[in-house]
Amino acid sequence: MAKETVLLVVAFAAAAAFLCSCPAIVSARKVGGTCALSRNCDAGLHCETCVVDGNVRPRCTRVTPVDPQSKDRGLPFNRYAWLTTHNSFARLGTQSQTGTAIVTAFNQQDTIAEQLNNGVRGLMLDMYDFRNDIWLCHSYGGACRNFTAFVIKHQPNYTLLRPIPLVDD
Repeated sequence: MAKETVLLVVAFAAAAAFLCSCPAIVSARKVGGTCALSRNCDAGLHCETCVVDGNVRPRCTRVTPVDPQSKDRGLPFNRYAWLTTHNSFARLGTQSQTGTAIVTAFNQQDTIAEQLNNGVRGLMLDMYDFRNDIWLCHSYGGACRNFTAFVIKHQPNYTLLRPIPLVDD
């Protein structure tokens, strides 16, 4: 009986080792795969739910914009819809330079540069006079607070807005 138990345990361990070494089984999920957390998804994907689509099961997602001029170049400028991000600076995982934890919505998964490289053509940047300087802030009631302040404009290492092309460039 003990010998059979040992063989059974060895067989189970071998099967577990085989299954864990199989990349198809342990690899992260692709776009559209169901997930519980973002770490279940491949790099660059996030686990999200879109109730508007009637899909309440979280899935690995990644937004991929389309340049409207690639579909039809003959329209006047005001007939195109340009991809714009709300609170473009409010990036997931960003730390506040106030020293306080950010307690507000994180609207973006990408940096400003990544958003522009991915086809975003409109940036909504809420700038506030806070601590006698200009800060990007995801405010409530029109006021910037320690826990909603993302970036100070005049920091020597400030690089958030550098990728934004200016009209004069």
